Amino acid sequence: MNTTVTEEVVINNPIGNLYRKNHVLILIVDEQGKFILGKKKDFYPSHVARMLGGGIKDGETPARSAQREILEELGVDIPFSSLNTLGSVVTKADTLEGAMEMQTWIYQVLLPKSTIINPSDDISGIQLFTQTEYINLIQDILNLTGEFKTDKYSFSWADWGKIYGPIHAHALEWYKNHKDK
Repeated sequence: MNTTVTEEVVINNPIGNLYRKNHVLILIVDEQGKFILGKKKDFYPSHVARMLGGGIKDGETPARSAQREILEELGVDIPFSSLNTLGSVVTKADTLEGAMEMQTWIYQVLLPKSTIINPSDDISGIQLFTQTEYINLIQDILNLTGEFKTDKYSFSWADWGKIYGPIHAHALEWYKNHKDK
């Protein structure tokens, strides 16, 4: 599937990945059909998890980046051929710093039952979600409030939700369509 959709959002402070411009997210599913999402201690609100992924390095294709990110974040070396392309989301954000744009390539991979997951220090752990729980998580992401602040930067969780809620929703929709074929 080579679907690309565009999401236009109005936010205050840019989120870090808007500066990165190109990144991948991977919808990882176990053999029971549960979604494996990453947690980040002392970052995301406690009830929030996210698809695993990260930035695309110079000279790297989105698919190779997805393969590398799974290895880095879960300690799982998946065969390149097991990646299913679901689509990409171009986020056009109107921010206080001006117009910004990023593209997120979304892949899906099914992990075999015997897979041993060893989360890296980039994530504090994983959480399994049924499809219904994942739908509820997406709604929670879209309705986030509050702020994240450090000495270096801050952003609104509502702004983060405006970007990542639709990305997660598209990923789930594309996964369901891909699975039914």
